[in-house]
Amino acid sequence: MLAEFSDWLMRTYSVKMLNIEFSQLLGSKTNKYRLMLVIESQKDYQKIHALLLGPAEEAKRPITDEFRRLALKYQLTADEQLRDIFVTCVDFSNEAMTDANWNAANEVKRRIKRKYPVVWDIRPMFSGSVVFYYSDFDVTINENKGISAAITNDYYSILKKYDELNYFTRENSMLKFDSKENFDKTYKGNFYYYMH
Repeated sequence: MLAEFSDWLMRTYSVKMLNIEFSQLLGSKTNKYRLMLVIESQKDYQKIHALLLGPAEEAKRPITDEFRRLALKYQLTADEQLRDIFVTCVDFSNEAMTDANWNAANEVKRRIKRKYPVVWDIRPMFSGSVVFYYSDFDVTINENKGISAAITNDYYSILKKYDELNYFTRENSMLKFDSKENFDKTYKGNFYYYMH
């Protein structure tokens, strides 16, 4: 069924799907189910996500109708579970990049802090990371001296070892530079506030 549905999605929307998840919506007081499409690339994800976010229910109907047809054909679920389907999608490439970044985090922190004593901390954030210098002045001076560029190169070199699916490029590896001074002053030294 997955292959047929994937082929249909490619023919209909020119979107490559890797997998699906069909499950009951948590906390739903009704029998509403969710169909989550796992899309391979960010470009394809954006295309299907825009369609799913659109106001017209008719635009989403072909997806639910085709899934319903195939689920019944292969007797995967009961008809009543297929009546009110919420369709969503996830970008597999972003998930893979986030995993690689988090898996590389300890080595990145250890090696970069040892090589560059001007670095206070390094924190992974989804598919990128934040390098914290000590002061706002350090951010400017290290950018001008080329130290931030050198750290970016080292970060990328370490990250690529963990990028098993080869999604990261120099252009899409995201490294932000900030300071402990700004972190303490603006976010009261709290990473929860910083990330939200």
